[in-house]
Amino acid sequence: MLLLARKRLETIRIGDAITVTVTRLSRGHVTLAVDAPRDVPLYREEVYQRILAAAETGNPPLHVVEDELDAADG
Repeated sequence: MLLLARKRLETIRIGDAITVTVTRLSRGHVTLAVDAPRDVPLYREEVYQRILAAAETGNPPLHVVEDELDAADG
């Protein structure tokens, strides 16, 4: 794991296509702006864990259902 210190409005670059900018700092909270291509999945950890749990039970995550509906439309 890499730990980086950043101040407000400073950016971290991940590869060529992803940037993470610290937009706000407050007591115990950091607000980040993430700029990434649309085809790169981006989830908060608690949401990702729910997606994994749903996959284990056979219930597809909502975005998978939406993708299938979009594909059916054409």
